[in-house]
Amino acid sequence: MNTKIVNISLPKELVQIVDAEAALRYESRSEYIKRALVMRLDTTNIATHPDHPKQDRHVQHNSLRRYLYTTRKEWRRDVTD
Repeated sequence: MNTKIVNISLPKELVQIVDAEAALRYESRSEYIKRALVMRLDTTNIATHPDHPKQDRHVQHNSLRRYLYTTRKEWRRDVTD
């Protein structure tokens, strides 16, 4: 999978909460945040939001569906291993 590094600023208290939650799930901070983002995208289906230009919706929606499918498949594999 191609990756891109993203730097974000978060309040210290939020990072402490994320770290504690990630530790409970035996995940790294990055894994926890990535999972939260994927769940949010899956829930809101951002690719079909009306603010997106119509010509990009189909491409974005298909890319998002592929990514979510692959990610869920990897998570299921992690649980069964």
